[in-house]
Amino acid sequence: MAREAAAGLTSYPDLQARFLGVAIESLRARGETAEADRLGRELARRFAGKRGDLSTREIAGQLTRAMASEPVEEQMRLYRSLMRQFGRGAGAAMWDEVARPFVGALATAGRWRDARAALALARETLGGGFGSQIDTEMRALDAELAQKERAAGGAAR
Repeated sequence: MAREAAAGLTSYPDLQARFLGVAIESLRARGETAEADRLGRELARRFAGKRGDLSTREIAGQLTRAMASEPVEEQMRLYRSLMRQFGRGAGAAMWDEVARPFVGALATAGRWRDARAALALARETLGGGFGSQIDTEMRALDAELAQKERAAGGAAR
């Protein structure tokens, strides 16, 4: 029913996204995770151009769910896919809500190599010219990763 309601709200993206979110959660609750993931990707694609905030929120949710339940290799696969599909030119919101938290989680888990790879992909896809705020934050995070890795004995995974 939520999907049908969302279909009638094309002029109201916030409401449409809310009803699609309800439909996605309902599918998850019923164990239909593949369909929920598909609908989530559809939501992210639908709003990527006009309402990047709604798209980014869904992308962040997908990655957060994967971080809670999937092995690191699957998380990295999903992250690469999401960044390549939605990251090009997405800017600060994608950095703040998707890339930086993911890199931080990998570092916290001692997955230094994966954290650096995720950061490199963010730098490549999100852009942010030299000296921009995103560039400055990425450089600071890179330095922080290097320091923490050295402190941990450089045990790269």
